Amino acid sequence: QRAQNIINLIKNNVSFQFRKIYVAKVTDSEEIGNAWSLGTHILITRKAMQDLDDEALTAVLAHEMAHREKWHLFSRAGMYVGGAVVAFMDSLFVDRGEDFNQRYSGFNEYYSTRQEMQADCLAYNWLKELRKLGVPVSPMDLNRARNELSGINFDTANPKYFHDNPEYQRHMKVKSGYSHQCQLKNL
Repeated sequence: QRAQNIINLIKNNVSFQFRKIYVAKVTDSEEIGNAWSLGTHILITRKAMQDLDDEALTAVLAHEMAHREKWHLFSRAGMYVGGAVVAFMDSLFVDRGEDFNQRYSGFNEYYSTRQEMQADCLAYNWLKELRKLGVPVSPMDLNRARNELSGINFDTANPKYFHDNPEYQRHMKVKSGYSHQCQLKNL
């Protein structure tokens, strides 16, 4: 009920044409804190529900709603197929000293990170909008939730070791702020 209420708060107060149906489901996992979007459902683990306060949970749910609004589930499926074709063709014609799996994972990591940043961008702007309406949330709740769920405080992480970590890159981008332009090419 808590997650569904937060989804409704976002849908009813942000100036965005959301899809009509959103269903929040809590999964039984108490070992890992996570959430993901799957069609009309946003799944969130029991651990995430327990570990996150309402502000951080609002940030996580806004992020997952952004994945759905941008059809990331479907485009990601296409990326996996397209990535396999590109990696295979690349391995046939270019010798980079990498096997197929290395090429394929690099391709998918790049595009998955872009989608995560796009979802962060939309959520960032929605949280700003909610804050202007007096809802006690902040775009920085995205980073606070990431720190809590990952167990890593990216605010104090040494950039020397984390500079190429996608989660660290996302954290730093949220910290520096997003514009209203949340197109993949702008991220």
